[in-house]
Amino acid sequence: MTLASPARCGDLSPEEQHDWLQTGTRTVRSARTGQVMSISSAWLAQQWDDPEGHDVMLQVSRAGVPMLVVHGTADETVPVDAAHALAGAGGERARLCLIQAGNHVFGVPNPPDRAKEQSTAFLAMARAVEGFVGVCADNSLCKLAVRNREPMR
Repeated sequence: MTLASPARCGDLSPEEQHDWLQTGTRTVRSARTGQVMSISSAWLAQQWDDPEGHDVMLQVSRAGVPMLVVHGTADETVPVDAAHALAGAGGERARLCLIQAGNHVFGVPNPPDRAKEQSTAFLAMARAVEGFVGVCADNSLCKLAVRNREPMR
């Protein structure tokens, strides 16, 4: 199951990757929250050490289990095209669920405010997840597909 997931691990140029490895950290600002985060170059080194293991599309195509790809149509962090790519890589096993007007966090504020009602995007995402998990828990074909790594019908 993916929720607002990217289809690739990164889009840095070779020069940017080299600089990151040399400095040991990369500072990024969240476009959504404005939060400044420091990311260790260990993340990039792991990708270089095992490029196949970090190839998201390849791993999705190999998964061999039913999958749900959920993405908001108003996601400004990860383009909705990533959801289409992930679902395409999953083939017949994948179910694509686009949440209309859902942003990257499905309308959940950061930090969460428990006094407010959940957003319609969050509730739609939660229903999609609940339905998928319920089908997998109750559907003998889904259980068989997971056990045999075959497409869900």
